[in-house]
Amino acid sequence: MREDLLRKIIRTKIEVGGYVINGLPAPLQQRANKMLNMFHEELTSYIKEQKQPAETSLKRVTIE
Repeated sequence: MREDLLRKIIRTKIEVGGYVINGLPAPLQQRANKMLNMFHEELTSYIKEQKQPAETSLKRVTIE
């Protein structure tokens, strides 16, 4: 349930942000859309990094 509530909050914030962006003058809309695209790319790469096993990014240490 907590995850569903979080998703609903995020979607609502995105919708409100869309209305705000549409109300901006054209040059500001373009900048805002560029920032949103950059945010989307970073979020996507972060999710991909989280799905990789930890062993690929960390060396295994053996103590005798």
